[in-house]
Amino acid sequence: MPSSSVIRPWSLITAFCLWWQPNVDAIELKPLAPHLPEDINRFGGYRVSGAKPSNQGGKRDKNRERLPRIWASMAFAVSMGLVAYWSKREADAAYDAYLASAKIKRQRKFFSRAERYDRVSGAALLGMEAGLVLTVYLAVFSGENK
Repeated sequence: MPSSSVIRPWSLITAFCLWWQPNVDAIELKPLAPHLPEDINRFGGYRVSGAKPSNQGGKRDKNRERLPRIWASMAFAVSMGLVAYWSKREADAAYDAYLASAKIKRQRKFFSRAERYDRVSGAALLGMEAGLVLTVYLAVFSGENK
């Protein structure tokens, strides 16, 4: 039975999603075509009051400007995760070879290889965590005051 002090990643994600719920009750909806009655509005869409259409006056959409940075940070996080997975497998294979070898020289070689891959795996995990934090920051917090 797992101990209660273990923090699981899905519990953190759930807590974040519950904390960051948009206040839907405070949004006033208006029809896209106000001259048509709401039941005849052919687009069936509603727009938040006070919202302006994107690209108005030649300005670029602010969300569109953030997308390349978000995708780059996501790609960095995923690639670091893949490197961590690969190096962990290599470290495990080198350690298994260390346990199976009988000669001292070969044991030292395989053990040093296992340690080297473990260090690479740890660094890649730190890089993956940094990429995830950067992605969340760029996606959620970077466009608030602009």
